[in-house]
Amino acid sequence: MQAPCESISRRWLPRVKSLLVNILYREYDLSQVQISKLLGVSQSSVSRYLNEQRGVWKQLDNPELLNYLRSVAEKLLREEIERENILCEVCRFLRSQMGAGALAA
Repeated sequence: MQAPCESISRRWLPRVKSLLVNILYREYDLSQVQISKLLGVSQSSVSRYLNEQRGVWKQLDNPELLNYLRSVAEKLLREEIERENILCEVCRFLRSQMGAGALAA
């Protein structure tokens, strides 16, 4: 038996982090260092997400998720959300938008 957060953290959060990094880099023209400070991760991690060495994001074709992550990026940039709360909010969003079967895939 597996809790939903376990599946999300293992299978989905690396992909979601990659999407968020790519949104911040490509749509907001932030540098890798700016993104690393904003998200509280290393610049090396940001580079790996951008170079598809971590969290393959092209496999996710979900417009609702992309729009949600764009709104998260906006909130981060306007300092309306603390980075410590991002992953829990994303987890709640994923659980509300996807059925248990989709999360297990």
